[in-house]
Amino acid sequence: MKRLIAVAAGVLGLSLMAVPADAQNLFGASPSTNQYYRIDTATAAAITTQSVTLAGFTVTGINSLTRDPTTGLIYIIAKTGLGRQLAVLDLVTGVATLRGSLGDDFSSLAFSSSGQLYGVTDDGATVPETMYTINKANGARTLFLTLGNGADGEVIAFNPNDGLMYHWSGNGTNIFESINLTTLVITPIAQSGATHGEIFGAVWNPGTNSFYLGDIANRLLSQTTGGVAAILGTAGADNYRGFAIVAVGATATPTLGEWGMILLTGLLLFIGAYKLRHNATA
Repeated sequence: MKRLIAVAAGVLGLSLMAVPADAQNLFGASPSTNQYYRIDTATAAAITTQSVTLAGFTVTGINSLTRDPTTGLIYIIAKTGLGRQLAVLDLVTGVATLRGSLGDDFSSLAFSSSGQLYGVTDDGATVPETMYTINKANGARTLFLTLGNGADGEVIAFNPNDGLMYHWSGNGTNIFESINLTTLVITPIAQSGATHGEIFGAVWNPGTNSFYLGDIANRLLSQTTGGVAAILGTAGADNYRGFAIVAVGATATPTLGEWGMILLTGLLLFIGAYKLRHNATA
């Protein structure tokens, strides 16, 4: 019995060593082409580049890219000759599947922890600087909140730690504020640290408890909820619009570590059954 327990402990040790944490990868999209990128967060350089295809449309830009925390699906705003479309993107193939027309010029999307999709219109929209809830099945929108602070570009990102939505707007003068999704109270936040231009994309980074930001000067930045910003790097000739952090590398086949856990479970069940039988016959 002691030998069995030792074997089980050894398997557990191998399992813990063999199961790596999923790599967290940052993705951003291009507002002026049909491309999206996996981004090096240390330098802001594009590690990989992929093109988006959407059946029945010519994609000329991607205004937002965000991940549904309840399903893992990636949603985008695809700019087309027929208006801005809500679609689900396969990050491996670049194939997007249409969900529906957004009906106005939306600039940014963000999910709450519950999987509710929110979107905000840009300053050139028919109804500008306005936040909506969006039906992720068909793109239908429902008025949620009129914003109005700032000018040039509207970006939102959700912080699951405090349950607040955050909003960036403006170029020459940029504003940063939080939005309480229950009370609709908007709270301005003073900014400090590195200066930046118009924000093109934002996403909460749980690893650092801060946001990743992309600005009009092709830079990747971090910013705390208290408004302190730092420059992480400068990208190439393209801006990054909309961000999503995605765990990449999961497989459908058990890894070495997963097989270890399976074996460990079997051994523990065997030990439990052995003890029951031993106690019953003692």
